[in-house]
Amino acid sequence: MNLQAIRVATLALALFVPAPSLAQWTAKAPLPAERFYPVAIADGAQILVTGGSSTWLTEDVTPDSWIYDPHTDSWTEFAPLPTPRMLAVGVLFAGEYYVIGGWAHPSVGSSSRHVESWDPITDTWTEHPILQGPVTIDAELSVAVADEESIILVYEIGGVFRYYPGSAEVVQIGTFPPRPLRLGIAGAMLDGQIYVAGGSATDGNGDALLGVRAFDLATATWSDGAPNRIGRLYAGMVPLHGRLHLLAGASNFYTYDALDAVESYWPDLDAWVIGPTLPQTRWGAATAGVADQLFVIGGASTPTDLTMSPEVHDDVFALEMSAHENVCLCHYPPGNSNKANEICVDSKAAEVHLTKHGDTLGACP
Repeated sequence: MNLQAIRVATLALALFVPAPSLAQWTAKAPLPAERFYPVAIADGAQILVTGGSSTWLTEDVTPDSWIYDPHTDSWTEFAPLPTPRMLAVGVLFAGEYYVIGGWAHPSVGSSSRHVESWDPITDTWTEHPILQGPVTIDAELSVAVADEESIILVYEIGGVFRYYPGSAEVVQIGTFPPRPLRLGIAGAMLDGQIYVAGGSATDGNGDALLGVRAFDLATATWSDGAPNRIGRLYAGMVPLHGRLHLLAGASNFYTYDALDAVESYWPDLDAWVIGPTLPQTRWGAATAGVADQLFVIGGASTPTDLTMSPEVHDDVFALEMSAHENVCLCHYPPGNSNKANEICVDSKAAEVHLTKHGDTLGACP
């Protein structure tokens, strides 16, 4: 065999040898205190974390607010949240960090319609008018995203609404398609589409469900996507590098079995890819994406006894995400499909394999 043939054979072999293992989660500087269901808001350079509870009870909600700097791996305390809450949603709009809804101390009325925004320049909070409109106070606010026009709110009961902070006006722009009500859905916006996934039916055994739906802001219509692979509720969904990353959560509404599972949705392929598992299981954690990293912050582990509160944590885990991270798939060699083998390639090459070669995501059957 001549030198050129050896080079060609070596290159061909390299293309079909599984790549090294995917990136792994790493521990970062912990939160200054344990927190359950805090809210995290990322601005592209840092993460605001506020609210949450030191246990899983609303009686123990806290107002503490911190900023995390991923470049220095450090936390800095800022002005406290005026109305302490857990299970709130957060979004960056017009340069300010908005915290909306959630569950407050029973003295406030538990289910909260409070809207407060933090100005990072003055380190002050503004208390906006209580959220009004066609949404009942029992509706659970699950998703808050924003475009240049307004903040968009997605309720598990009621549908999709535009909220205009300047006037406090709330306008309904969409309803959910008919389906069993789900609690604990996750959601995020990417390229003008609001995606929601997971959740648990209220009339079953509490198991988390599969399924993803996208709401097109331009047409105010819903469409179904490929279902996520791992049922979960109260998970985090984070957009990063053109994909949506579904992080942690619980597998059952009644037992709160915490998950360490991570999966990513590729909208252009309508497919899910399983990612590196978290070092520990978590539900009720805050999640965010900033500086090419995914973050899972705080949260709780599975209760050891359903009559007792789960252990609440201060851990922070991060996963470095390349725009072209490796993806493992089952490759079917042309003309020799009975010799399928697992390969790991970068995401750009994976798109070619999946769309042109008939390969499939994940391990070979």
